[in-house]
Amino acid sequence: MSIYKLLVKNDSTNPTRFAIFQEKPSLDVGGNVFTLAWFSKYAYQGTTAEFAWEIDYSAIWSRPGQELRPGVICKTSQSKRVDLDGANTVTLGYDNVNDAFNMSSPVKGNSGSIFTNCDETVPNSNTTPSAAAGIGIAMSGAGTFLVSTQPNMNLTWTPKPKYYLVAGNFKTGEILDTQTIMNSGRALEIPYQGILTQSVTLNSQNVLVLN
Repeated sequence: MSIYKLLVKNDSTNPTRFAIFQEKPSLDVGGNVFTLAWFSKYAYQGTTAEFAWEIDYSAIWSRPGQELRPGVICKTSQSKRVDLDGANTVTLGYDNVNDAFNMSSPVKGNSGSIFTNCDETVPNSNTTPSAAAGIGIAMSGAGTFLVSTQPNMNLTWTPKPKYYLVAGNFKTGEILDTQTIMNSGRALEIPYQGILTQSVTLNSQNVLVLN
């Protein structure tokens, strides 16, 4: 499997974090899709942060202990590796007696997508904050997107990875306010058409530029 790399040099006047996030995939059910800081690394002036990943997918859920919203850090509570053309369908359930979620083993569904389902036992995160959780997908072992759980919710994810880099104090798994980030012009799209490695510099004007 191909390994993609991104080298990011900090040529600004201050240490900073660099975070990668992805463009939201097609989703056939309405709901607020939360974008996570997929990977994040800290870099001092003059140093280079290196990111590497493969295009493999997992279904995940996370229970951060509070309602999902920008700024909340969502560590993956459980992950099940899926195959877009094989075992790609999982179902999340909730054990009310023990206050615990659990995701089923993947089974085969229609090819080309990831199917994440919540059964009738799953609480509504929007009305039950004490049991708030998110269900979504990950790539290369790290979460990329979550949707607040609801009972009897069926989501179809069709990933089409497009990568963005941003400098700022964002930690891995943090829910990002991507609209604000994109509107501010701080995010840089990192294209990988026909190549596996890209390099970027944060220059002295605190602007990200492709090398």
